[in-house]
Amino acid sequence: MPRDDPQDIVIAWVVDDSNPKRNRRENLLSATNKLCGIAYGDHANSQNCTVAVFAAQVVPLVQPVQKTQKQDKRELAIAQMDWPKLV
Repeated sequence: MPRDDPQDIVIAWVVDDSNPKRNRRENLLSATNKLCGIAYGDHANSQNCTVAVFAAQVVPLVQPVQKTQKQDKRELAIAQMDWPKLV
């Protein structure tokens, strides 16, 4: 039965009655998982689809580019601006 309310979806994952192995509940409550991304949207064959991706950590795919001194000075100047006076 499709669920439209995000709260109902999460409750169904925690209760996990339809799955004898209780994989969804284990993933949600696992101490190993530190991060979770959830997407919800329309589905071609069903009314909607909800997907959760769990991760223990996030590792950047590329090394960050080192900033130049000029970029650092510009960012510092922007951070120190009196924004209420400018607006």
